Amino acid sequence: MRLIQNKASDDHRTAVAHVLEGAEQISIAVAFLKEGGARIIGLLLEARLKQGAKIEAFLGTDFYITEPKALAHLLAIKKRFGAFEMFLANGKTATFHPKSYVGRSEGQVRCLIGSANLTTGALTTNDEISILATVNSDEQLSSDLKVTFADFRESGSFQELDDLVLGQYASRHKDAERLRRKLEKELEDNFAAQFDLRRLNGCLRQYRA
Repeated sequence: MRLIQNKASDDHRTAVAHVLEGAEQISIAVAFLKEGGARIIGLLLEARLKQGAKIEAFLGTDFYITEPKALAHLLAIKKRFGAFEMFLANGKTATFHPKSYVGRSEGQVRCLIGSANLTTGALTTNDEISILATVNSDEQLSSDLKVTFADFRESGSFQELDDLVLGQYASRHKDAERLRRKLEKELEDNFAAQFDLRRLNGCLRQYRA
């Protein structure tokens, strides 16, 4: 067991690759997926799928940070491999916020659990902290992880990702982005309209003169 941070010689991308290497079963749960992260993980997952691995991924949608283009990238891989299942949070219950990567092979489980979502920054440059661990398949951590992912499946909080589900999310994401940009502009305009302290200092100097 060791700590993973994004350092030049040891980043989360390398750690995720280590977790997935040789895995026969892969389980992933992340709050946010962006296009850069999808391309990084997509290459790793496709390599394992070609070797016969089974993969499940649970992806969050809170705050509409997950990008439709990223989902589309992984969905294209899913369509080519029946052993790849993807589930999108429906946003109707509590915020879905885990960052967990699990790879199972005969007698062994590797996992990376911490703060890194599936984004380029999280996997390479952000300040992130995660634990990388390897345990035997009969140990408590292995059992707990299996139960956790089974609970995700049975919770009713996810929809299996397909073109229809992606289209619905993309529409909501577009509306959310429009509202976000509008709010950011209003905040920027509001700050710009506030009294400039430099003008206040100028008035004070004139008053003193």
